[in-house]
Amino acid sequence: MTNLQVAVVAGIDPARTRPGGTRSYVLGLVRYLASAGVDVTLLGIGGPASESEPFRFMATTADYNASSLTFHRSLRKIVRARRLLTSVIHTQRPDDLVPFLPDFEEAGLVMTIHGDPLPGIRTRHGRVISAAYRRLERKGVGAARRVLFVDPQSRDVFARRYPRDVRKFVDSHVGIDLNLFRVEEPAAARESWELDERPHILFAGRFEREKNLSLLIRALALCETRPTLLLAGAGSESDEVRRQLDGSSHRILGIVPHERMPSLYTAVDATVLPSTREAMPLACLESLACGKPVVATRTGRLPEIIKSGRNGILVSADPVELAHAIDRAIKDGPQMGRTCRESVERFGWDQVGPSVLRQYEEALA
Repeated sequence: MTNLQVAVVAGIDPARTRPGGTRSYVLGLVRYLASAGVDVTLLGIGGPASESEPFRFMATTADYNASSLTFHRSLRKIVRARRLLTSVIHTQRPDDLVPFLPDFEEAGLVMTIHGDPLPGIRTRHGRVISAAYRRLERKGVGAARRVLFVDPQSRDVFARRYPRDVRKFVDSHVGIDLNLFRVEEPAAARESWELDERPHILFAGRFEREKNLSLLIRALALCETRPTLLLAGAGSESDEVRRQLDGSSHRILGIVPHERMPSLYTAVDATVLPSTREAMPLACLESLACGKPVVATRTGRLPEIIKSGRNGILVSADPVELAHAIDRAIKDGPQMGRTCRESVERFGWDQVGPSVLRQYEEALA
């Protein structure tokens, strides 16, 4: 693999933490590839990357808040300038593959689907933009040699949408750094976050409509354990979330640096994810890796991971049911620690990374 050149494409800034699991996945992937002897370049935004990072970073635009459209246009400029030499291109969205066509049609073209982007695009931007995205998605999926899916629901959606391309579809995993996210003594972590001995629960992610934070806020008032809700993240729903939380026991932490997240998971009693739509949320895997149970709605791949009463609890979108599950996780969480960790060991990069490399080989074959 030492002769392999890979360009991983994602609209992320390696120097700035933002809510969402794609950034964590991409940084974990490029670090793994570099450790495996691959010549890897990350095409992203903002930057520059830390000098200690083992991968090469190429900023398509200096704007760390660049929209998907700006990132897409910036990729076209990179291709036109012929600044990129690579044998494999690995994007994280179907439309991000299109700027590389036709110049890189002979390369190993790979994409990872982190959940179906279309519903979110339609909700945020309307019919015109979503129709434009669909055209780019169709072109990207058609050109790809391997399409990796981190959850079966998204694979089913794309199989119905693109039945002629299913031969290229592959089940895959997200990866987590099990050395960074590990079980630690909670006392020091609670002290570092200035938490008292009362129960605390965590939501980590984007404050967006599909995260269904209103359900969690309604359930919070019904919990017998009276936990304090910590929220790590930001998003378009921030003002509405603050309004709904008025009078509740909570702390909004803002965007927490990635390297501090292990201590935050360790400090709380449970992580809660009430989403209406997910693929394979990294926040849940990271929490489990730190020995803390997850309370979540039955969405995405979570039913495969969460075994109720062993490493967390799955619920329907009902505030009473969610409140009861939070209370149970707080009470039984200390007994779930070992099982939580064991349930995600297959998501370590030592296992996920080689499977991605195999897909690169097949894309080039």
